[in-house]
Amino acid sequence: AADTYQRIRRVHSREKVPYCLIDIYLAADLFEQAPREFENQLVLPLLVERMSEDLASATQALVIASADMHAALHLDIPVGSPIARVRRIVLDRRGRVIHLAHIVYPSRFVRLKMDLDIYSPALPRTS
Repeated sequence: AADTYQRIRRVHSREKVPYCLIDIYLAADLFEQAPREFENQLVLPLLVERMSEDLASATQALVIASADMHAALHLDIPVGSPIARVRRIVLDRRGRVIHLAHIVYPSRFVRLKMDLDIYSPALPRTS
């Protein structure tokens, strides 16, 4: 973990329709390098732009859930509506968590596409 974190909470919207509630914890030393940019721009692309040489990994997990009162209020959806809860973690090369985000998307904005690794003896293996 970093010594301290700056919390950034936002609701992203397009054409006045909220599509994402995000709660970000960014390593404070990184935030202090460009506070206005981190407050006013998308954090992950800015982080990649500023630290591309020092990033080691990024993982994201998605869980389908129901909107609680907090998510429903901020995303303008009914309580109990289907949502996707995402947890994103970015590590630097020292193994330090520099970005942790909890993100909520209304289900109507989520699309998943997966390649299935189907094995058949009649098909050549590609990996």
